Amino acid sequence: HITLGALANGVGIAVAVRVAGWVVQYYGPKAGGAMRSLGVVAALLGLASAAGAQEVCTTSAGLVWKNLPFATQRDSFVVEYDDTPNAAGIDGHTGLAARLVGAATPTLSYAQLAVITRFTTTNRIDAYNGTAYAATTAFAYTAGVRYHFRVIVRVPTHRFTAYVKSGTGPEVVLAQDFRFRSTQDTVQALGYWVVYASTPASHTVCNWQLTALAAPPPARAEYYPQPLDFGPVRLGQSSDVLQSTLTNTGSTPISSCGPDPMPSGCVAHSSMTGAPPFSYITDNCLALAPGASCVLQYRFTPTRVGGATGTNLVQTTGGPFPLNLVGTGVDTTTSPPPPPSGGVARLRPSPLAFSLLAGSETPVEAVPLDSAGRVLGAEVTWASSDSAVLRIRQPYATVTQGVVAYATMAGTATLTASAGGQAVRIAVSVLPGTVTPPPGPPIFGIRASWLSMLGCEAVASTVCTRGPLPVFADADGRTLMQVTVKATFTPP
Repeated sequence: HITLGALANGVGIAVAVRVAGWVVQYYGPKAGGAMRSLGVVAALLGLASAAGAQEVCTTSAGLVWKNLPFATQRDSFVVEYDDTPNAAGIDGHTGLAARLVGAATPTLSYAQLAVITRFTTTNRIDAYNGTAYAATTAFAYTAGVRYHFRVIVRVPTHRFTAYVKSGTGPEVVLAQDFRFRSTQDTVQALGYWVVYASTPASHTVCNWQLTALAAPPPARAEYYPQPLDFGPVRLGQSSDVLQSTLTNTGSTPISSCGPDPMPSGCVAHSSMTGAPPFSYITDNCLALAPGASCVLQYRFTPTRVGGATGTNLVQTTGGPFPLNLVGTGVDTTTSPPPPPSGGVARLRPSPLAFSLLAGSETPVEAVPLDSAGRVLGAEVTWASSDSAVLRIRQPYATVTQGVVAYATMAGTATLTASAGGQAVRIAVSVLPGTVTPPPGPPIFGIRASWLSMLGCEAVASTVCTRGPLPVFADADGRTLMQVTVKATFTPP
């Protein structure tokens, strides 16, 4: 089947050829005004599809945009194809687009491509990343050699990752998490495969395949506290820096971008509404694995009397997550309302959920906060729903809010932290692993630092005795042994 027609600009022809189920659109200049026969057009398009052939190829031709439609893809999918440069120093492009490419000028046509891999005039292979061509790994090409490309495309996040290899050689990462061309960063679907070369020398693309990928589970994340309440603050003054913890509560890793420079794999960090009263200070949010957390900090500087609200929209590879900000500006001539009483309003856990291997351990903490988000020094008590799966070791370091959780065997358990009548629960999944006893304290031998801790350096005599002291504890913190330390000092 062949369809011929004139372009709207009146200076070219549009040709559509259907051969063996393939549809190729050709946009190009008029050839002396003559319409060509089907055989000539098929040759012009470089489409090889003999009856019963196993391979379908298309070869670029100078200033000819070749478009092959495929089923519209709105989620994630993989395309694979073999691409052969037919000469050195070509400028050959293979791309994906949302609509037909080539009806406009070459410059505008390039802008219609969302994903591009390219043979360059300097005999390299690269891809387009947002606003310029780049390559994660430098890769040279040789004329006449067939290269296999595998491109993983994620339409919802407007990103792609491309691999290339020669023959039976290993795959090389050509484009790691590259962004769609900036002119196509809002497209909602892709439906055309495009082949083009701006040089007389051509490249031939064969064996194009598309595989739709199952959509990943939606990303989930939560802030704590939410909203972030700064309370009353005098006009012209700034609040203390308050922080909110963003935790990935889903099963899909997400990446959040810091201000500048933008790390690879991230999208725009955040946008603030309600400014200038609220200002973003800093964060440590980059990549968040499931169960991982990061902290974002803010300040409130009221410019008028009364309540103020704002939203910080943190953009991540899993979508936007808004944090609500509230505060009250008070007149400098009046006394502000008293601050919160200081009682525990909530506990901030870190992390909210996590998993670990049986036989391993990890620190966990829950920080008591008042209603304004300020940290309190209240003591936190801990309990495990199933000590056969997860045990609580002694508090680590000098932080009374934190403990070390030791995984004994595969299963699930819940850690509960309580303080001031408030409680928070942390879900824990213990995966099968090598079960080993929790490590015992390093007791064998007396260290000089221990003598200082015991107060022996203040003893005037040459003998210092302290004890009995608990020195061995099991995974639940119970004393298993008590010893008496006797230190004898030898004068120099």
